[in-house]
Amino acid sequence: MSEHTFVVEKNCPICGKTTRVVKTKSRLMVIKTDEDFCNHYSDGFNPYFYNIWVCEHCGFAADEKHFLGSFMDKVKDAMQAKLTKNPIPFHFMEERHIPDAVASYKLAIYFAEEMGAPMARIAGMYLRMAWLFRSSGEKEKEEECMRKAVFNYERSRLKERYPMESLTDASVTFLIAAIYKRLGNEDMAASYLNVIINDKQVKYTDNQTYERARRMWQDIREDKKAAEEAEKKAKKAAAIK
Repeated sequence: MSEHTFVVEKNCPICGKTTRVVKTKSRLMVIKTDEDFCNHYSDGFNPYFYNIWVCEHCGFAADEKHFLGSFMDKVKDAMQAKLTKNPIPFHFMEERHIPDAVASYKLAIYFAEEMGAPMARIAGMYLRMAWLFRSSGEKEKEEECMRKAVFNYERSRLKERYPMESLTDASVTFLIAAIYKRLGNEDMAASYLNVIINDKQVKYTDNQTYERARRMWQDIREDKKAAEEAEKKAKKAAAIK
């Protein structure tokens, strides 16, 4: 057993059987946080590997909050019928590695989509899956997940009502900008940051997000200016030759 995790038994909300799940201990030291809120922890431990609980009998998967939540009877009945016909056995592992963690997120996304979960929740799972690949240095897979995350966040922002869970209109707008910045699309990032900066109400209702947006916008502006100066110097040097 890891010094950072422990095993508990919970009842699966779909099949009703008792399944083992891994929980992480709360006292973890954050050593760095990326602009899209990905935390990096001390000792090389990654709690995102264990965010998704999976029933080892039927394969139902969700984060702790939604695994322990209640479902409408018609949704539960539909999932029970689907899993009775085609169960998805998931081998319980006390210590997960990248393939196991990724598989758990893919299952959770599948069930969330089947159950009509909000797009914002699906986006959040794609983003966390991107963080898994970030931790293993798999940049192409990380960026693929970030693109899926930002696609779902943008759709959610247009079609769903906020606040939703831990997100507000301003915070989801900032998150979209942060993902675009990490994807190298600073123009799109700046356009979303401008939405926040130009909304003076956000400065008073969510000053932390407002200041984050302002700082990121300034960083993008300075990066662009530096790139333009470097391009001018390169052209001048080429002309001299």
